[in-house]
Amino acid sequence: MGYAGRTRYDATTRWYVRWRYNYARTSQSCSISSVSSTLEVTIKMPRLLQSPNRPAAVTSAFETFARNLMTLEKGHEQNGIDIARRIEEAIRKLPPESNCERLGEVANALGQSLIKEANRADIAYDAQTQHGRTQGARFP
Repeated sequence: MGYAGRTRYDATTRWYVRWRYNYARTSQSCSISSVSSTLEVTIKMPRLLQSPNRPAAVTSAFETFARNLMTLEKGHEQNGIDIARRIEEAIRKLPPESNCERLGEVANALGQSLIKEANRADIAYDAQTQHGRTQGARFP
């Protein structure tokens, strides 16, 4: 079970995006020559401990719950994938600046802004799905 603030959740997905870019310098300007990103995703899911006395119906219900809960968590993972791609595309399209230091500031601010947007999308996704309940992630 995961925690976000003081609220307890059945599962959590954490994603972390890093981006790198290279410059193309001229005597008058600096532009982005290449950009790449990496994404780290960690999904923590509940598990049912083995018990020889557990009714099969309970095991089956938990397996359905876990499958549906993973659907929710994969949606959060997809947000991370999508934002990593958007960051790459957005930085790649930045216009040249007068110097590379300024361009780096603009690129990083843009990346951070998109991360905040994706964080808001994750919050909205949880609200829309009621933390997976609308996807069948409810146990028992």
